[in-house]
Amino acid sequence: MQIGRNRPQHEAEDQQGDGVEEVVMHGGLPGAGATMGHERVVKGMGPKGPEDHAGEAENAAGKERIPHLCIVAFQAGERDALSQVRQWPGPWARCSETTRTPMKKLPVLLAAMASITIAGAAESKSPYTVTTDFSYTSDYVFRGLKSAGNSFQPSVEVAVGDFNAGLWTNQPINKGENNEIDLYAGYRFNVNSRFALESAATYYLYPEARASLGETKRSYELSAGASYDMAPLTPSLFYYHDFRLKSDTLHASIGHKMPLGGVSAATFETSVFAGNVHLKDASPDAAGPAVQESYSYYGVDISIPYKLAANATFTVAGHYARNQNLTPVSGIPKDKTWFTAGVTIGF
Repeated sequence: MQIGRNRPQHEAEDQQGDGVEEVVMHGGLPGAGATMGHERVVKGMGPKGPEDHAGEAENAAGKERIPHLCIVAFQAGERDALSQVRQWPGPWARCSETTRTPMKKLPVLLAAMASITIAGAAESKSPYTVTTDFSYTSDYVFRGLKSAGNSFQPSVEVAVGDFNAGLWTNQPINKGENNEIDLYAGYRFNVNSRFALESAATYYLYPEARASLGETKRSYELSAGASYDMAPLTPSLFYYHDFRLKSDTLHASIGHKMPLGGVSAATFETSVFAGNVHLKDASPDAAGPAVQESYSYYGVDISIPYKLAANATFTVAGHYARNQNLTPVSGIPKDKTWFTAGVTIGF
């Protein structure tokens, strides 16, 4: 999960309570669509994390989220030590007509990993925590751009102290849309009880992308940012640099969280966000001159995490994002509204 999420995510938010941290990664996940300004390059063009570790959402702690829901659960007393989720943030995924059958087995693999984790956790306590998440999104949106339609977004993350690392994926249900696999690692430094600094590295892989169509097969990004808990609001500011796309993204957000009246196990969370993206080479694997693009985006995320158990949370969320100044591209709407739902279990 988000300094990524993906996913972006993509593209997390600390939950008050007995050992459960919930992270909502807004629609703004990694791997958003193809390059802009070139019909050939952007066929079906679609940001993590985060922005929904996911649209663009970020946790109340101020992290950008990926377009999927991601809730992190961990053992009591370890909340402050945990690094927030992946950012999302990722390159521009491209749509392709190739089959995705081999990648459909990925959710099964993640489920198997989760089973092994459960067995180990039952035997003894360990110095690390593991979080597994399986979410559904009606649209995969990253930094204001739609990357895919209906998708499943399974993920696994391991955290040790202030470090975290994980794997986040987007598995489209519709044919003709690329799968995405994000590997990330991040570090969170708590300056004090309110102010935190974060950094992360994310590797984006698109196994089915075709360079002949201007699709990007892989990319890697570094990010750094800060968040400040000034209850009841949590503002944050993050910077992302993608080395293959030669892109720079500045993403700001303000999160708010409050108890859901009459339901002690649930909270009501909102986040407004805005960002600016500048790409110097939106399609690095395509032949010909580099395609440049610049645009801005903004949106809002609304989510309701419901604690099922001490280490499990179910979250539903609605998202809205709009992009501006983007070169008109077929298949890329200016406005997008979508929803996400998912279950996360921590060990």
